Amino acid sequence: MITYGFGILLSINGLIQKGSDADKLALQGRTAIPSEEADGLLSSGTISGDDVFANRIVSNLDMMISVIIPLAFPLLLFSLNFRRWLK
Repeated sequence: MITYGFGILLSINGLIQKGSDADKLALQGRTAIPSEEADGLLSSGTISGDDVFANRIVSNLDMMISVIIPLAFPLLLFSLNFRRWLK
């Protein structure tokens, strides 16, 4: 519950930045823009430095989620008592 509350507070307070409309257009349905492409869009003036920063945050969060979720399932299963269920 504390983790959910912390995540909600972060999103409400604006600590997690959102990209501009140009950034959303450049995403084209992806979670994050690859860093090389983001640097190219920044140098061409399509997106701003804030968009690149927000893109890096989203990219790091996506990587963390990719690691944390597969770790969470075994941790949940360790707390189960299958022998008691079978009785």
